[in-house]
Amino acid sequence: MSVKERRERQKQAVRESILTAAGKIAREEGWSAVTIRRVAEVIEYTPPIIYEYFANKAALLGELQAQGFALLAAAVRKAGTQESNANARILRLSDVYITFAYGQPELYQLMHGWNSAEVSLDQTLSGATLVADIVQNSFESWASEQQVVLPDPAAAVEIGWGLLHGLISIEMLGRIGGGEERVKLLGRQAMRDLLNAWAAK
Repeated sequence: MSVKERRERQKQAVRESILTAAGKIAREEGWSAVTIRRVAEVIEYTPPIIYEYFANKAALLGELQAQGFALLAAAVRKAGTQESNANARILRLSDVYITFAYGQPELYQLMHGWNSAEVSLDQTLSGATLVADIVQNSFESWASEQQVVLPDPAAAVEIGWGLLHGLISIEMLGRIGGGEERVKLLGRQAMRDLLNAWAAK
């Protein structure tokens, strides 16, 4: 391995340690506690070293947010290939979305700007588009299979997203009980009702 390659690996390792430390702080104390100084303390570096990798806290959180949307998009894309029936595919996508939210709650909250997470709205929408495009394709496949006309497929995605995100949000805030399994049950019911309503038009 050349000296240049070794340095690049070391730089990547430091970058990953910074991101990991930020996530650890968020899990233990919330996103508002994530600062450049706190991250530096956790990885035992000085703040100026962190600034060599990220211009500020917003850039650091933006990188984590982008990773979150990329992970969610990959999970949704994989789930979309596991069902040949379009109706079943959409219900599986619903489950996968909820599983992601509960499997990585801090990351999910960052992706949606919860708990004082300082993230750019433009970047949030850009990341969400990665997932929305996959889901929209599934809705369009369902509409074709059911011979249903969706006047605005993008709006259909936003409605579905609103249903699932709303259920996740109110459960995580303690307004309903039952945790992930209850939200999955309600999510499936809501999505079935939504599809049935569209099919009945």
